[in-house]
Amino acid sequence: MKETKMVDYIISEYVELTGDQDSIPAELLLKREEVLKGLNERQQETEQILGFFQADDVKVTVENSNDSDELYNTLVRVHEFKPEMLDTIYDWAKFNFECGNYKGATEYLDLFRSVAPTNHAKQRPARWGKAAGEILLQEWDTALADLNQLKADIDNSVDRVPITESLNDRAWLIHWSLYVFFNHPKGKDLIVDWCMGGPDYLNAIQTLCPHILRYLVVAILTNRRRRHVIKDVIEIIKQEAPNYKDPVTEFVISLFVEYDFDKSQKQLKECEIVLENDFFLVGCVNDFIDSARQYIFETYCRIHSRISIPVLAETLHLNADEAEKWIANVIRNARLDAKIDAAKGEVLMGIPALSSYQMLIEKTKTLALRTQQMVNQVDKRVGGRTTAGYQEVV
Repeated sequence: MKETKMVDYIISEYVELTGDQDSIPAELLLKREEVLKGLNERQQETEQILGFFQADDVKVTVENSNDSDELYNTLVRVHEFKPEMLDTIYDWAKFNFECGNYKGATEYLDLFRSVAPTNHAKQRPARWGKAAGEILLQEWDTALADLNQLKADIDNSVDRVPITESLNDRAWLIHWSLYVFFNHPKGKDLIVDWCMGGPDYLNAIQTLCPHILRYLVVAILTNRRRRHVIKDVIEIIKQEAPNYKDPVTEFVISLFVEYDFDKSQKQLKECEIVLENDFFLVGCVNDFIDSARQYIFETYCRIHSRISIPVLAETLHLNADEAEKWIANVIRNARLDAKIDAAKGEVLMGIPALSSYQMLIEKTKTLALRTQQMVNQVDKRVGGRTTAGYQEVV
């Protein structure tokens, strides 16, 4: 907080923590005076420019233009708009952002981006800043639109920038997008689409930020519509295991690869602790635990023809009655070929026949992804890992 200009907020927090309004540090009071002085100076300069855009003829020009390059040239040629005015608008937006006025910052950045030429050096930082402001305002739809445009900008610039810069940009974009992915109604679908929709973002994750696999796994396991990509994610987790692992990724390996149900239960307990302490995933704890139990049950059913309900209840940490009801719901919802023998306290599994065609599809459908993973591994061994830089926000 000391690096920002949110001095009033810092002072209010200090008073609340200490209960003493008379002992506010002198450095905070001095910084407050400096911020207010800077605010007055910038406000006077900015008001002249904002007044420029209030003129009727300028308003008509702005409203009738859909292209920022054309608009900028028209403003310069016809209305005597000066290039340095763009820097003033940008600096004013940045100042508001640092003061915590995110609503004002996003509005000024909108104005800057609508007027500045597309090749202006501050166009992309302005979009980063606007996306950050919308996230802090919790305007998830608008933030998603900004992040999608950033994604398009990054993807369209790959031929003009070094590969390391593209990797860094994509890694930062994924991290900022976590705010949206786990708050927007369609977020869990979007993180899967971004990360599993092609090699570009997988490359960034595997090269710079394999810890994103945790969020990808949670999004997949808690979203039944995306269960078809579990096998692909398992291959990535196995590949990245020497570089990164946590209880969430180890749960996936213990359940879907090792079929170690005791170990998966232990990992599930650790997953609960991890998710409860993860800023982005704390709201997914119950959904994740419930989905994980279903996957444990379904996997258990696939390798056993007869299952003891008391044993399964112990595995799932449920009592016998709760387990029987829970199992009945899972069988119905997952459409498993199974029935409950209440007299014997067992679940009897049917044995579905898998056609040759289905077996062939299962064996070959991940070839493209696995080939890309092998290429990534070769690139890593040849070129080594790249250290991520920092992206300026605003």
